Formats: sequence, structure tokens, C-alpha cells
Amino acid sequence: MTVLILGFSSWGREKVNPSEYIAKELDGRKILDHTVLGRSIPVSYKFVRNEVPKLLTDIRPKVAIGIGLRPTSTEMYIERVALNIVDSEEKDIDGVELVDVPVVENGPPAYFTNAPVKEIVNELRRSGVPARVSYCAGTFLCNYLYYIMLHTVNTEKLNTICCFIHIPYATEYVTSRSISALGVRTTPPSLPLNVLIKATTICVETCLKTLKK
Repeated sequence: MTVLILGFSSWGREKVNPSEYIAKELDGRKILDHTVLGRSIPVSYKFVRNEVPKLLTDIRPKVAIGIGLRPTSTEMYIERVALNIVDSEEKDIDGVELVDVPVVENGPPAYFTNAPVKEIVNELRRSGVPARVSYCAGTFLCNYLYYIMLHTVNTEKLNTICCFIHIPYATEYVTSRSISALGVRTTPPSLPLNVLIKATTICVETCLKTLKK
């Protein structure tokens, strides 16, 4: 049985994306007797729209986790909802900008995850990892990926627990690039890579344990 972990690759000024590193680092590992398939995906609307549904329907994982970077975060955000809207002036790697359009035409306004988000947060906190439940995954590609994943799970009737987690920068790769209102450079908030990997593993374990209940 399989667990699918999707992490975004680098783009724009983010030369190293910790979500990609986590996906690659966990690829091939066993979590509660399930084999992890970790995949790096580009920050591309076209790729997510065309390829992610194929991955899910071909692999039919027991758990599917999407991971994205939340640069201002000091903790793990476990996303509960994916919205059927794209509204961002940010361009993807293909130069595509989508403003105020649905992720899926005529799709539901939102999908709630079937993952035990509060249990995940509690387990993370018990393990010393700062975490919280979030009710908005943004309106760029993180939310876009999450909605596509949940839409596929629902329309294809997959027996898959689907979750998305937002992570801070990795301490090992953080740089002093944020500038405060006073013009003073500050170091963005971050967590060590081993903590980010541990947190993702806990998320997967908690989802898998839910399947056994």
C-alpha cells in the first residue's frame, strides 16, 4: 500500500523549496508498512491540472499529502479547506496569471478534507512541533493543488485520505531577505529540516491510523 507526498519545486526567488526536499527525502521510506512515493511537482497550473489527477488515479494511495511553503509562518499549518477559486497576481513558472477564476468550472465552492486535522495538530504539538489548523490555503497554487486533489478523490471515489500542509522555511536554507517597515533586514521564521520531515511523517501516521479505526 502507498502514500503519495507532493512537494513543490523551486520557483521565482525561492531557489530551494523545502516542500520538494521533504518529498524527495521521504520517497521510498516505509511509514506504518506503507511505501512512500515522494514526487516533486512544478509550480505550474497546467501540470497540476493535467498530471496530479493521473497520479492519484494511477497510484490510488491510501494517503495523499500536498506540501507548500508559507514564508511568513512560524509553525505547521494543517489546511482544512480547499476553495474553488484562483485569485493571484503571482505568475506560475509558465508565466500564467489567473485572477478571480474557479479551479474547476462548476465544481463545488469548497471541499473539506477528510483528514483528521485536529488530531494531526494535537499529535504534532505532543511531539514538540508548533502547529495549528488553518481554514484558508490561499488563492494561488497551494490551494489550487489542494482543490484538484480533493476534487479527484471525490469524483473518482478514491479511498484516499487527502491533506495539505503549509510549512515555514527550512532553517538550513533561510536567508536574511525580508525587510521590515524600518528598512532593517530580518531573518524569516523557520524550522529545521529534520523537524519538517518529522512533522510530515506524523501527519501521514495520523492519517493512516484513522483508516484503521
